[in-house]
Amino acid sequence: MMARNILILGRAGSINTRHVLAVANAQSAPVQRMIDATDEAHVINMTYGSTRRSVIVLEGGYLVLSHRTVDALANALGSVEETADEDEEEADQPPWW
Repeated sequence: MMARNILILGRAGSINTRHVLAVANAQSAPVQRMIDATDEAHVINMTYGSTRRSVIVLEGGYLVLSHRTVDALANALGSVEETADEDEEEADQPPWW
């Protein structure tokens, strides 16, 4: 059985949604400054060579760079939240892209 709080970002990348604090547009100046100010060891690049569209802020000061849009991630995170509320039999699969 798959964990219900895992969000597949594509191409073998996933995150535990329990640790997500925020999702932001990677093109905004404040977010770019936040990326620049964060230690490289705390920045996880999951763009797989695609354009960086969003940044997922995790507990512990980690940033995940994603090629998914903020809207797509918000919808997927909402889907994970709804799935977590369902019965275990219906929640065997995480959302796939």
